[in-house]
Amino acid sequence: MSSFKPLLASAPNFRDLGGYKASCGRTVRRGLLYRSEDFSNLTPEDAEQLQRLGISVLCDLRSDRERRLNPNKWQAAGALNLNISVDLRAGHAVITQLLSDTPSREHAEQAMLETYRLFPAAFADHVPDLFERILGQKQLPMVFHCAAGKDRTGFIAAVLLSALGVPRDTIITDYLLTAERWTGARSEAAIRAYLAPLCEGEPSIEVIRTLCGVSPRYLNAAFDVIDQHYDGIDGYLGSARLNCQTRQRLGELLLG
Repeated sequence: MSSFKPLLASAPNFRDLGGYKASCGRTVRRGLLYRSEDFSNLTPEDAEQLQRLGISVLCDLRSDRERRLNPNKWQAAGALNLNISVDLRAGHAVITQLLSDTPSREHAEQAMLETYRLFPAAFADHVPDLFERILGQKQLPMVFHCAAGKDRTGFIAAVLLSALGVPRDTIITDYLLTAERWTGARSEAAIRAYLAPLCEGEPSIEVIRTLCGVSPRYLNAAFDVIDQHYDGIDGYLGSARLNCQTRQRLGELLLG
């Protein structure tokens, strides 16, 4: 059983993306980039904690519909809504079809893998906006989040850490931390609510826990697409207008 103490009790998947070592030997600075689940359940005490952290920009990766159904209870001075609609809860047709009627654990795993294979293309048009905001004046600290803080958030965290030269195995380690934070009745209830209109009966606990979970296979499925279709992470970042000069500026800003 994990003994970690979350920074936000009402949003336990909120965490600092700093502290990781890059291949150049420098370290990602703490207190500048945070990743999180949404803030629809945020308590007043945790809202005060966010204020104390001085967060300037809240980047919301959820669809417009998700934001309407579960509005955040806290807003930063600046907002960036990227509307990444490829996700389990965002209702993408291919994923929805896999989970309709009576899904099995294998269907759930395929739905997760398909989700991650779709991420690189789904994010491609939005990544430049995110980097422009990070590199702009008075845009940090920033928090980015989706619904659970595991899938869309996990992918964009992987892209950011890759841009800073953090090794892939370290990126996977950060991604897997969600397994300690987005667990239990709350996460299972969120997945049940998503599955209710799709399934003929109560989905099995195996299906629910598979959809709640994280696995190296999932994030590696996204990296495989990047390697095959963009000639690796450098090619993907280049397609997002992040050239050598811009990456150097990013490192100066975010690496200690």
